[in-house]
Amino acid sequence: MILLRCSIAVIVAGLLLAYGSSFEVREAQNAIFTQFGNPVRTVRKPGLHGKIPWPIEQVHPIDMETQKREAEGFAKGKIPAARAETDKLIKEATAYEASLVAKAKAELSVFTETYEQYRRNPALVSKRIAMETFEQIMQDVGNPVFARPGTRGILPTQEAKRD
Repeated sequence: MILLRCSIAVIVAGLLLAYGSSFEVREAQNAIFTQFGNPVRTVRKPGLHGKIPWPIEQVHPIDMETQKREAEGFAKGKIPAARAETDKLIKEATAYEASLVAKAKAELSVFTETYEQYRRNPALVSKRIAMETFEQIMQDVGNPVFARPGTRGILPTQEAKRD
């Protein structure tokens, strides 16, 4: 009787060990084997494969058809958004190009007119350019403070004059 119980216990333990030491990878399925939570190998070939019993090694089956469908769905969702972004960037670049071309044409027109005037009367145009430059500088300066030649010391700033 004891021998029968021991035999049954050994057979059950052997079956559990055999069951815990093997894993079947099905068609269209991959499996990732982990030891203590760290991936150690990937099996892509279908069939029966050996493994170290739990808790040392665990098997994580992956259904490749599901993964493929999810990846395709993700890609289909991203492609329209990427195309919309591309179209937006192209429109912005085209508008920027048009504004640069218009600005360049306007500057060319001003330059051409100034050059034609310069060809007719170089001295007058040179004086006019000098005056326009001086006027622009004076606008940037604001109200200048002039000092007599030979004056020494610090001139008051604009803020000090306002007070």
